[in-house]
Amino acid sequence: MKRLSVLVIFLVALSLSGLAQKKVFENYLKGEIFLENGETITAYIYFTKKHAADFQNSVTYLTDSQYELLKAGEKVKMKEIVELKTKAVKYYKLEDGTKMKKVKYADLTAASAASFPRFYFFEQISEGEINLYKKHYVMGPVVSGEEATLEGQELIDFINKKFVCLIQKGDENSKDLVNVKIQDYVGDKTEVLKKLEAGEYGDINSVFGSKMSSSNVDYTKYEENLVSLINEYNN
Repeated sequence: MKRLSVLVIFLVALSLSGLAQKKVFENYLKGEIFLENGETITAYIYFTKKHAADFQNSVTYLTDSQYELLKAGEKVKMKEIVELKTKAVKYYKLEDGTKMKKVKYADLTAASAASFPRFYFFEQISEGEINLYKKHYVMGPVVSGEEATLEGQELIDFINKKFVCLIQKGDENSKDLVNVKIQDYVGDKTEVLKKLEAGEYGDINSVFGSKMSSSNVDYTKYEENLVSLINEYNN
């Protein structure tokens, strides 16, 4: 019973933290939302790296008039702010070029329901027959260690470095690169495979050449070469 109470308190704290962030106009960026029914919505979309769970699990947006109210310091009722679930949206794009695509993924390192495949919105960094995505780091309401000592831009820089890189080929579910063999994805294009094994994409082959089953990888070291490899494969 005590454990249940602690869990309820944690979830309430997380919810209140997210709600507070949704009342800050700086956390909304101009963009377009592409719906499953073919319609497109132009709006201000909620997107802040401090609360990745909110923009990876759903799409929250403000109309132009709501955004101007928040910007002017006026209040906007939370019940008037629209939140779209993953089933209604194909993807959304921000004015800075960021594309968040609906992707099916199962976090095999997580417990209970999180380990079953479900849809999320992940940042697409390569697009084609093979897709690459960034799964952004989700902060909880209570932080500790290095996170607790950081604020402002230092905290944002810290969060930006803590992402997982996912790969998807065709219509299959996306997977963490440490749980697959990169050769299994690009091996059907001989020239690309030769360059990979020759080290022309840095250390990708040695790092992602086997099923590591570990998430302790600094993806910032490999992101550029991974994108180059997959872009060449797709072209």
